[in-house]
Amino acid sequence: MAITYPEAHQLPQLTVYVHDGTGTAVAVWMGRSELPGVRVGDRIHLEATVSVRSGQPVLLNPYYRLLESK
Repeated sequence: MAITYPEAHQLPQLTVYVHDGTGTAVAVWMGRSELPGVRVGDRIHLEATVSVRSGQPVLLNPYYRLLESK
């Protein structure tokens, strides 16, 4: 998992790139600048309806939960 942050003048939007070994999906939380308890490199489970933008899976405002580290 990698996290990018918006420019200072933009509305809060947290974008997380999630890698599962088969590809990459983008999870976007509108109006958020952090996910409490989640750090770069953590394993998370996401649930959301998936759409496709520019050929890449995108999850908008997904439900998330932390998974145990391996």
